[in-house]
Amino acid sequence: MIFIPVMPLKLMPFLSMGDLHFCQAHLFEALEGADRAMIDRWAKTRANRIILDNGAYELGVADVSATLRVAKQLEPYEVVCPDAYQDKDKTLKLFHAHAQSLATVAERVMIVPHGRSVVDWVACLDTMLSSDTLLHVPNVTIGVPKVLDSQVGGRSAALAWIEDKVDLQDIQVHLLGMWRWISTPAQLISSFPWIRSFDSTWPYACAIAAEYATANSNKHIIQDWNPGYLPAETIRLAEINIAICHKTINMAYAEGKEMGHG
Repeated sequence: MIFIPVMPLKLMPFLSMGDLHFCQAHLFEALEGADRAMIDRWAKTRANRIILDNGAYELGVADVSATLRVAKQLEPYEVVCPDAYQDKDKTLKLFHAHAQSLATVAERVMIVPHGRSVVDWVACLDTMLSSDTLLHVPNVTIGVPKVLDSQVGGRSAALAWIEDKVDLQDIQVHLLGMWRWISTPAQLISSFPWIRSFDSTWPYACAIAAEYATANSNKHIIQDWNPGYLPAETIRLAEINIAICHKTINMAYAEGKEMGHG
């Protein structure tokens, strides 16, 4: 089980733990000079596997050209297929339009189903998995978004469906983010310890608000993803918060395995 802290790219070589790391294509293209060269060198070391997120449709961009450009430079392990927030039909159109081309620039493609309910989400995923499009996408990861936790049944119901219906020897599963404290995804990881990985901005978002990552912390929005300067105390807090989240997730994973889940 891998916890992936999401943070400004220039901090990743110093604060990332494990060998999976999230990178937004448009944020990499916004880097300049030495920062961009540093991330390029770091991303290509043998120990690092980059999950390249497109970010395109959240930004209103009409295509994934930036993702393909950055992929050719960074050589990512996995690329996230574009999706449309809570919109099953548009997400399926994006999946059919881009999954195959993304499979040519990375070892794996992460598909992210969407829907207005867990039932709708499952229908979206089922359509993707049974589609001829996946015949040309050999290695698939299912991204399970945090928005499902606001719906009846939550991510637990979606993961139970995956456990029952999906061959997890061939397909991996990733949890995309969390709303607040880490206890909710930790419970999911305990119940479904076959989940490969989980990402969150929480450790860094709390750090820039000068807070430790605890159950009482507020969720903070990160306004500047390419800061010119960060105080040493912010970096120290981010490092501590990442360690807190790692420990919580690892304990949940060990508990799930001990109880025989998954």
